[in-house]
Formats: sequence, C-alpha cells, structure tokens
Amino acid sequence: MSKANSERDTRILTIFSIVIALILIAGTFYLYTEPVPKAPTEKPSYTTDNR
Repeated sequence: MSKANSERDTRILTIFSIVIALILIAGTFYLYTEPVPKAPTEKPSYTTDNR
C-alpha cells in the first residue's frame, strides 16, 4: 500500500516538475522572442494629447 502511494507521489512530482520546466522554457522563450517595448519618448502621443 505504501509502495503504491510513493509510486503515485513520484509520478505526480515528475509531472509537476515537467510542467514547471515547460512553463519556465516557454516564459524564457516568450521573453527572448517578444520585441522590447518601445520607449515612451519615441511616440509621446498620450503626453501631447493631454496638453
């Protein structure tokens, strides 16, 4: 009984770690592929509209 419990726990842990690894890889990939947001000085439309 305890053996099956530990087996199930290890399986849950492995799935959990794989999911976390995938999330981390996807996050880093998204950060590196996503273009850097442009500086507000390049297009200050919101500042000129208020004045």
